[in-house]
Parts: sequence; C-alpha cells; structure tokens
Amino acid sequence: MKKRSLSAIAITAALLLSACGNVLTGDVGAADTWPSRNIQIIVPFGAGGDTDFNARAYAGYLEEDLGTTVTVVNIEGNGGATGTAEAARAAADGYTALFFHAALLVNEVSGASDIGIDDFEYVATAASSPGDIIAVRSDSGFTDLPSLIEYSTQHPGELKVAADVGATTHVIALQLQQAGANVNIVSSGGSSDRTAALVGGHVDVIINPYGTIADYLDNGDFTALANVRPERAEGFSDIPTATEQGVPQINWTNHYFLALPAGTPQEIVDAFADAMEKVNQREDYRTDIFGAYRQEPVFGRTDQGLADLQRTRETVIQFEDEFRG
Repeated sequence: MKKRSLSAIAITAALLLSACGNVLTGDVGAADTWPSRNIQIIVPFGAGGDTDFNARAYAGYLEEDLGTTVTVVNIEGNGGATGTAEAARAAADGYTALFFHAALLVNEVSGASDIGIDDFEYVATAASSPGDIIAVRSDSGFTDLPSLIEYSTQHPGELKVAADVGATTHVIALQLQQAGANVNIVSSGGSSDRTAALVGGHVDVIINPYGTIADYLDNGDFTALANVRPERAEGFSDIPTATEQGVPQINWTNHYFLALPAGTPQEIVDAFADAMEKVNQREDYRTDIFGAYRQEPVFGRTDQGLADLQRTRETVIQFEDEFRG
C-alpha cells in the first residue's frame, strides 16, 4: 500500500513538473484552441499617435477574423522602453502582443533598454510610414530644408528641434545635425506633444508623421520642409524628400511590426500572421489607413521583417556615441 502511494505521488509530481515546464516555454498545449480568450496588444506610446493608430487599425478587423476581443493598451514611457518591457515579460501564450517599430532598436542601442527583438517572436511587418515630415511654423520664413540648415549655421544653437529622445525621431534629428544643421535637440515627447510644442512656439522644428500634422499643413499654420523617406509619398507627393533637396544624410523609413513574447508556439505565431495578412488585404482597411495617414498597405512575414530591422539597426548604430553621450 505504501509503495503504491509513493508511486502515485512520484507520477503526480512528474506530471506537475512537466506542466510547469510547458508553461514556462509557452507550450501549454493550447495552440490548437487559440484564441480562446481576449488578446491584448501593447503599444508603448500614448494614444493618438501613429503607432497607436496603426495598432487600432488592425485590432477591430482582427476581432472579426479571430472571433475574440482584441484590446489596444497604451503603456508609454522612456521612448517606448517601458511598454516593450511589459510585453516581453508577458506569458508566451499568444494573448499579449507588442505593436512597435524601429524605436525598439533605438531603445537598445541608446541604453534605454536591454530588451531587443531576440526577446520576441516576430510575427509580421504590419505597416510602413509614408514618411515623417520635417515641419516648421509657417511664420518662420523657412520654405525648404537647405534654407533651414543654412540659417542654423549662421545662428548656431538658436533653433530647437523637438524629438522623442531615445526613439526614432531622435535618430532623424541626429541625421539633421549630421547634414550640417547647427541645432539643439530638445526632448519633447510623442507626436502630439511635439505638435503642441511647435504650435506654442516652444520649439522651431518638429519631425512628425504626416497624419499627426495634416490639419496644420492644410490650414497653413505649418510648412512641410521635407519628407525623410528616400522617395516621395503617393499620398502627399507635393512634399519633396530631403534627398532630392541635396540632403541625403536624412533618410529614414519606419516599419511597424507585431511581435509576441519569446517562446510563443510557432503555430500561434503563424495563425496571428495569417489573420493580420487577411486584414492587410481588406479594402476597408486600405481606405482607413490612407484616409488618416496617407499610408498604403504593407505586409511582410518574419524573414523580410527581420531583414528590414537589421538594415535599420545599421543606421541606428552610427549614433551610439551620441545616444550615450
């Protein structure tokens, strides 16, 4: 009798240890039934910006395809590092995802975070910005990028450029300095904060996604000096690129991606990617993103997305000393 009890205890203990091991690795035997409860998508910036918009543009349509509630949660702070850390610590079960972009690399290179893409399973590239805009108040007198750079060399340190320090706009501001602009980079938070700073005259230059300043461009309050992408955007083709104005140092493309905590079963990663690709092909999704941000649908699976990130990392790493200085 005693032997049978000990054997039963041993078997039970082994089963419990096996179950614990599966939970830790994310292999909980639930891939076949995923999703069976609500999904949370963490955006590491505040509501109302470009990253938040793109996450929410997917969320509603994902609910239709996956048959469950998909909630976008904004966890901002430290250039995106705070929300990224929260997502990386989540259970690897497919119910918490990160929606982010290359600021993940900037956080890591700058020392703001020790979390990188290796702490996640890359699901897919979900969208691509048609280009951030270097903009000024229209009463500044600047009409193009070369005139701003020339003025800054004649009035060193006078102009203030707003950036989210440790994030992608910080890289673009450093590229502006690399191009010869003698400007001060001022930490001014996210896109809505930077817009308010320019409206209030607290800074002279901002670098923002088109959609966040479109109304100010349309009503004449702001003037767009350059698109930071290497080619003009179809949705606002009247805005020239920095490259065509003779400033090739300013060259930045922002890809948005969705990732799951490392160890998430591949079946869940693939199922999430399949659902996102279906959303990306919807005409109503296309209408949504073009109307708000003049974006066109972009989608890429893991290999393509990681290759894009690696190329971006090569750009970011050039400024490691400036980030940490």
